Amino acid sequence: MRLSALALLALIALPATGCTRFPDLDEAIDDDVRTAPYLDLLPTEDLRERAAEPTLTEQDETDVEDRAETLRDRAKRLRGSVIDSETRTRMSRGIQAPDPG
Repeated sequence: MRLSALALLALIALPATGCTRFPDLDEAIDDDVRTAPYLDLLPTEDLRERAAEPTLTEQDETDVEDRAETLRDRAKRLRGSVIDSETRTRMSRGIQAPDPG
């Protein structure tokens, strides 16, 4: 009974959300932003020339190797059996139907 009352309330309330007033987004934009010129589009080659070459330090390499080793160890631990031997034995016996007597 309670679930159907909640469903009815949701059914009534859902269309009411469509009656809410949408905010005026145009008022949120400043006039200087509205009248600003578009930015120039640049070829990707120019951008690549300006970008600095990524550099990795010895510390970065060590950090990555340590992280990789940690992940390998974790993966090795997760490869083990999820079910302990006692539970596996119990499961192999199956379900015993109770004696109707």
